[in-house]
Amino acid sequence: MASKYLQQEKYQSVYNNLNAQQGVAVDTIEGPVMVIAGPGTGKTQILSARIGKILLETDALPQNILCLTYTDAGVVAMRKRLLSFIGSDAYKVNIHTFHSFCNMVIQENIRLFNKKELEALSDLERVQFLKQLIDGFGKDNPLKRYKGEVYYDTNNLAGLFSAIKRESWQPAWLVEQVDYYTQHLVPETEGFYKKREKAKGETVLTQKGKDEVERMEKLKAAIQSFDAYQEILHRNNRYDFDDMINWVIQMFEHNKEVLLNYQEQFQYILVDEYQDTSGSQNKIVELLISYWQNESPNIFVVGDDDQSIYRFQGANLKNMMNLAQQYEKDLVTVVLTQNYRSVQPILDSAKALIENNEQRLVKQYVHLTKDLVASNATLKALSIVPEIRIYENEFAENAHIAKSIKQLTDKGVQPGKIAVIYREHRAGDELMKFLQLQQIPFYVRRSINLLEDVFTNKVLNLVRYTAAELDTPFSGDPLLFEILHYDFFQVQPAKIAAVCTEIAESRNRKKEENSLRSYLLQLTKTQAGTLFQQDEQVAALIRVSALLESLQKEVYNKTVQHWFEQLINEGGILAYIMQQEDKAWLMNKLTCLFDYIKEAAHRNPSLTLHQLVQQIDMMGENNLSLPLIQTTGTETGVNLLTAHGSKGLEYEYVFIVGARNDIWEEKRKTNRGFRLPPNVFEQETEAEATEELRRLFFVAVTRAEKYLYISYPQMKNDGKLLEPSQFVEELRQPLGIEAEKVVLTEEDKLLFSALRFGIIQKPVLEEAEKDYINRLLEKFVMNVTALNNYLDCPIRFYYSSLVRVPSAKSEAAQFGTAVHEALSDFLNHMMGNGKVYPDKTFLVNRFVYHINDGREVFTQESLQRFTEYGREILSKYYDHYYNPAPQNDFILTEYPLTKIVVNNIPVKGFTDKIQFWGNDIVITDYKTGNFNKSRLRGDFDLPGGEKKPQGGNYWRQAVFYKILVDNLPGKNWKVQYTQFDFVEPNAKDEFDIEKLAITPQEVEQVKEQVSFVWEQVQQHNFYTGCGKPECEWCNFAKNNKIYSTLIEEEEETMLN
Repeated sequence: MASKYLQQEKYQSVYNNLNAQQGVAVDTIEGPVMVIAGPGTGKTQILSARIGKILLETDALPQNILCLTYTDAGVVAMRKRLLSFIGSDAYKVNIHTFHSFCNMVIQENIRLFNKKELEALSDLERVQFLKQLIDGFGKDNPLKRYKGEVYYDTNNLAGLFSAIKRESWQPAWLVEQVDYYTQHLVPETEGFYKKREKAKGETVLTQKGKDEVERMEKLKAAIQSFDAYQEILHRNNRYDFDDMINWVIQMFEHNKEVLLNYQEQFQYILVDEYQDTSGSQNKIVELLISYWQNESPNIFVVGDDDQSIYRFQGANLKNMMNLAQQYEKDLVTVVLTQNYRSVQPILDSAKALIENNEQRLVKQYVHLTKDLVASNATLKALSIVPEIRIYENEFAENAHIAKSIKQLTDKGVQPGKIAVIYREHRAGDELMKFLQLQQIPFYVRRSINLLEDVFTNKVLNLVRYTAAELDTPFSGDPLLFEILHYDFFQVQPAKIAAVCTEIAESRNRKKEENSLRSYLLQLTKTQAGTLFQQDEQVAALIRVSALLESLQKEVYNKTVQHWFEQLINEGGILAYIMQQEDKAWLMNKLTCLFDYIKEAAHRNPSLTLHQLVQQIDMMGENNLSLPLIQTTGTETGVNLLTAHGSKGLEYEYVFIVGARNDIWEEKRKTNRGFRLPPNVFEQETEAEATEELRRLFFVAVTRAEKYLYISYPQMKNDGKLLEPSQFVEELRQPLGIEAEKVVLTEEDKLLFSALRFGIIQKPVLEEAEKDYINRLLEKFVMNVTALNNYLDCPIRFYYSSLVRVPSAKSEAAQFGTAVHEALSDFLNHMMGNGKVYPDKTFLVNRFVYHINDGREVFTQESLQRFTEYGREILSKYYDHYYNPAPQNDFILTEYPLTKIVVNNIPVKGFTDKIQFWGNDIVITDYKTGNFNKSRLRGDFDLPGGEKKPQGGNYWRQAVFYKILVDNLPGKNWKVQYTQFDFVEPNAKDEFDIEKLAITPQEVEQVKEQVSFVWEQVQQHNFYTGCGKPECEWCNFAKNNKIYSTLIEEEEETMLN
């Protein structure tokens, strides 16, 4: 209660400090509101304050509020702010990106969408399917090419199809618009017709006009191929993320009951970064508020047209203008102009820059003004003018900025208050090295391509070598030579050199072992009878040889993903990672690679090692990446980031580097693919492209609180002359800022030249790992698997629930998944067909489908064995429970239990089956496996028993389900009991069901366990294991020496 009072007190304090403009935005909780929020005007604060106001002054519950934002980071930031205002109720507010909202709608109505069997389209598959589409074009298709760049239009088609989906255009409508443009607008467009003939009443197209008509014919052909492309996706059970939004749009348009459910639930809708929404995203919003179309919907949008910088992702600035027109009568428009971030000279320079843009709301609506005024009490009296610096070359620019940052940190400025902003990440590579070598902590977050990563390619080369040797024995020597040098294997280069010399000499003597592989095989053979190796290096070579031979042998005995699991375990890769200081980052790389391999195997269950290598090579050939977000350094360091990445952030000191024409204005690609006619979508002109870049520069400028330094070099390091960006002059000239030419001293040149070739020092990685874990915990929601993992062994929780050590799914687990999904389909079919159960054949066939859908886990023999076994047990299961079938059952399957808070802790779960009798429910969890073994393990034991002092995992799961349902927002369901239904018959050919009726005492026991584990996890108390001899994770840590100390096991249990 005290906590609730403090939160309300904090909210009231924030509310009382709102300025007049913010107050109007927060207080106007009924009707449409559009807030134009310039940089630093408190946008996030008014969004969270408005939610607090709604909850305090209306009858709305947290789950009646929907807040849509543009990025996952925005979701996290909004929930953090809400937590401080309204406490744990923040977890119940629906805060989503557009894609996560649509995913929620699909999951909650999975039976209606019938999309469960579809897989997300990969980038490689997109290329393959587009090439397949182009191959199918007829000879009269204007896009058909028979020589040269046959697949020239692959990327153009991808861009067009994505635009069609993002804007929710119908192909037939698009073709009509193209025809209208060609027949009516082109002949009337100056430059497309000959004026002399026009004066005579005739229309004769110029060559430019004829070219335009030809372009439109190609565009029509591309549009008309859209349905064929969608059919290819459907045939291959694929979809892309743009499809997801359109599915929800179609469901809302054609199933009014589903739409009405969400309209009734979401009484208040808030949209952040509204200027960045696409046409289809805006359509979602329009449908949600359409119920109040003739009234005043409670829609609240926040955006800033001057910060619209995502047109390349489909953002449409006109959404703001259209909203203003649609609700012109009732719309309350609030312009926030009081800036609490920056000093006035920075705001004046930003204004001078952005006033060069024509696409601004203030130029559409003359009554609006967006002149930002410094309003921070500690800053508004300061008059610190931005500085513009000119350097001789790129090296001098990076060196001087590094020196300037060093001087600031030496004076006591916290590195985290400093930011270096550039157009693209590679501009910061040399600066990063200079900061690192001067021991200045920094922080950079960027996407890397794993296919270009050194560590990843070491692992992939082991795959390539194995595939090469299987294809042509003894052909992989060039790779093998490199592999022997890998630090996983600890073979000294001198020993490898000596071996190669010996092989070369044997070739001269025409001995048999004249390849590296054959030499290692012979070495293994001659040393086989030796009890102790005299030479550790010889032993290392023999270990490598044995590994590589074993890997080749096992290719024929294991699936690709199980083979890869053997590689990383027996190859010493996992052990190597866990002994490195940057183990968290290396584990991220390995996990990302393993996830890709598992996904590739799932898409093609008969995937071979050779095909995997081909796929990876094809990705490189098509410039496709295997992306992974790399975080370097600590969050308290100097921030190195792109202008796009800087949006929403603020720093006391900002350095905008590389403000030159070739990086800013000339970087824009002129080839935009298929150009749509102006009656469909006003194509971005060169002037509009420049305006977007100017907005991006505006975003970078307005990140600065006090000190802004903008710089550019006069030439490249190779002496090629450079021009400054026009944006520098637009910002400088109105304010009369004089640019300063900075010349490096000879001493600095010498120092930084030496640093360029210095040895890179490794960052402080204990803190880096702490930051990494904190980022994982920001999104962590307690679930029963994580709870069980921690109570079993904290190290198990660390590796399985947080770090997620790569592992392949077992055959038994995949079998269980197929059984679960078959039963779910069986029950969903009953609910969708008048509550009449389908026959036995349906159940068995769905099992066969699902086990084959996951056949990448099985060998051919085991797939056949598990399929036969599944057919047998499900036939018996059907006969036992559904012959004859029950009548009038009401059942939900795979129901997500989310947005639940218990003791201020977010919790979630997922049920296999919920059966209803009014509000009374029974929860069923299906189990494959042996009931008696589960009982003997103590899985159903209550706390206090000898085997499971803290209670068995299945008991805890049952109690956890009840806790979830008891706290489920908006529901009044009463759990009668939870039952574990064992689908496999026992030795007597009978079926076991274990029913657990949960007492209030048991609920409190598990709540205490949840609170205990949550607190321990938040404090990072998961580095000490359970110490049980049979614990695989404790043994892993001991065997690979990745512990700091071994702790003697205490007498007390962790939690009684």
